[in-house]
Amino acid sequence: MSSGPYPFTLYLPPDGETRSVTVANADEAVAVLTTLDRGGDLAAPEPAEGVGLCLHLSTRLAYELELSGLLRATLEQRIGLTDDAGQGVELAVHEALVNAIIHGNLGMSSVDRQTIEGLMQFGAELEARLGDPVLATRLVMIVVSWTDTELTVVITDQGSGYDCADALAPSSEDDIARKSGRGLALIQALAHAVTLRDSGRCIEMRFSR
Repeated sequence: MSSGPYPFTLYLPPDGETRSVTVANADEAVAVLTTLDRGGDLAAPEPAEGVGLCLHLSTRLAYELELSGLLRATLEQRIGLTDDAGQGVELAVHEALVNAIIHGNLGMSSVDRQTIEGLMQFGAELEARLGDPVLATRLVMIVVSWTDTELTVVITDQGSGYDCADALAPSSEDDIARKSGRGLALIQALAHAVTLRDSGRCIEMRFSR
C-alpha cells in the first residue's frame, strides 16, 4: 500500500456541512469513513427524506479502499438497508467504481484478463498508471441519496468518457457471466434503473429499498 497524503472531502446533508480530511494511507481513510457507521464526529444528524452523503476521493485512494463495502455498512446503519438489498447495492457500486477508476480516470482499455499473460499485463499497466501523479489525483465523486422507497447512487469520474450510445442495450446472460468486461451488464441486472451522462463519465443507479 502506498503512502499519502491523500486529501478527500465528505459532504454530509442535511446541514450541508463539508469536512475536508487528509489521511496518510487507506487504513486511515477507512477509520474516518467508518465513523459514519458508529455515529462518530463525521456522522450527520438522522437524515430526512431525500438526503444522503457525498464523497470526493482521489483515484489512488478510491482504488485502495473497500469503498463499496463501507457504503453498504453505512447505509445499513443509517437507513436500515436490508441485507438482500445491500448485497445488490454493494456489487453494483463496486462494478461502477471499477469502471470509474480503471477505464475512466486511469484511461485503461479493456484487456483479456482471463489468461495469465493478460492478467500480468493488466497488473503492470495498472501500477504504472496509479503511480502517475496526474492520473492518481483525478477525483472519483460519489453521491448517495434516498427516499422512503428508493436509493440513488451517482458516481462520476474525470476521465475522457466514451461512446455510450449502445452501452445500455439489453444484456444477455453471457454478458453478466463473463469474468471481465461485465461491469455495466451486471449493474443493469442489479439496479432497477441505470442512466449514463456526460459521455459515460457519470452513472446514476437507482435501487428499490
